[in-house]
Amino acid sequence: MMAGALWLFTMRFPFGSGEPFLELELPELCRHFERVHLVPLFAEGEPREVPANATVEQVLKDPYAGAGPLLLAKRLGDLRRGMRALRQEAPSPEGLARRKPELRSRLRQAVQRAEELERHLGGRFDPERDLLYSYWTADWATVLAL
Repeated sequence: MMAGALWLFTMRFPFGSGEPFLELELPELCRHFERVHLVPLFAEGEPREVPANATVEQVLKDPYAGAGPLLLAKRLGDLRRGMRALRQEAPSPEGLARRKPELRSRLRQAVQRAEELERHLGGRFDPERDLLYSYWTADWATVLAL
């Protein structure tokens, strides 16, 4: 039996010329999943052709947008988990303090992206059959963790 759907989170693929390994890997992935959803963080550049059972999902309206005060309040638990992870992973308290404005901004972006992704998935993701997968892109990995 073929697996359900693969939600593959990329930086730009299938747009532009980056992530060229996916051109070879995507047909193989499409043979093992009923459907492959490509979710690029950025939709920049010319789109490449994808197999028939692959679709491109435009999830983010603005990939640079950060969550505002109301959304941060709504997702306070996610925000706290993110801050706790940053504190635990920081090489030193001083290093964390130096990068705090940048890290706060990135966390606000991750919360905004998580909200948009959940809204986009809206019942289309079945955790019993489907797989969420991000290669090394820390941006998507952070969003998926929220």
